[in-house]
Amino acid sequence: MSFTHTITETYATAGGSVSQVQTFTAGGENAVQDTIDIGATDAVVDWSLDISQVESFIIKADGDLTVKTYLATVLKDTIAVASGIPIVWGTGSSMSLAEIPITSDFDQIKVTNATGVAVALEIRALYDPTV
Repeated sequence: MSFTHTITETYATAGGSVSQVQTFTAGGENAVQDTIDIGATDAVVDWSLDISQVESFIIKADGDLTVKTYLATVLKDTIAVASGIPIVWGTGSSMSLAEIPITSDFDQIKVTNATGVAVALEIRALYDPTV
């Protein structure tokens, strides 16, 4: 069984729009959908990823969050996720996508919510399980 992720980028003006679509297909999919409580500091989310296997990736939140990745309790990456601004990446993409914010494998993430409201967090990764 395979999974497909599609990334669409559109540039629109009063005169019309230009779109580009890229599709990624692989055998594995990993996702998190969680609500991060008000004032949470380093809330543990059990989610892991092998960076060498990633084909596409998105992280999005409806409030500002700080997401830290850890491997065997060692901090690897710190990602600032701005409210409503997804970080999107696809391997070999020709689109103007963000750089993948993850530089190392990890086995756990910790999330901090310094806002005054609970924040919805969504992360999805498409990966090749045969690597």
